Amino acid sequence: MLRKYSYTSTLIYLFLLNCVAIFCNFFYPGSLLELLKEDGWAEWSTFFSLILNSILCFLIFLKSRKEVNNKKAFTTYLISGLVFFFGAGEEISWGQRIFGIETPQKLKEINLQGEVNLHNLIIGGVKVNKVLFSLLPAIIIIIYFFILPQLIKRNNFIKKMIRQWSVPVPELKEAIFLIIISSTSLILNNSRKWELLEFSISTLIFLIFLRAGKVEEDS
Repeated sequence: MLRKYSYTSTLIYLFLLNCVAIFCNFFYPGSLLELLKEDGWAEWSTFFSLILNSILCFLIFLKSRKEVNNKKAFTTYLISGLVFFFGAGEEISWGQRIFGIETPQKLKEINLQGEVNLHNLIIGGVKVNKVLFSLLPAIIIIIYFFILPQLIKRNNFIKKMIRQWSVPVPELKEAIFLIIISSTSLILNNSRKWELLEFSISTLIFLIFLRAGKVEEDS
């Protein structure tokens, strides 16, 4: 009951947050800029959302590891936990500003912001952020939220594989909600509007994994 309440209240919170962002965009742009600034509320919220995703996956991973017949779920949640942890680390440049870490000179020369991270690198004139941290995640999210659920309905082999690997699958309401929160980015004029979208999507994915984790516990 508590988990269901948390799920619903978090969706309401995300919706209201995006509504507030749109309101501020037109009437209080300075407040929106403060919300989305570097090392601001949105960036740290995304970090904590990704960390929670990582912790949740590792907890399910530890539970799955004890089950002899659930080795595939073991792998799914281990990899997911590592991916979310990596994303959280990148979000705050691996704690560089917190711990006062100096960026190595060679890394500084190929990093747009001179930081200790991968998403601001430029390799061969190509911005890593645009390819690996923007375009690729966008493609994965579209496949995950909209294509995968349809494939599961139409293809028994894929449905079987998804179940065997215990991959959390978005429901229709979550796909619709993704469209709603993504539309905010089309309205906002702020150059850092993607920070809000990152937080919204990472939190939505956390809710999907949280729901799937409940199924894992009951199975």
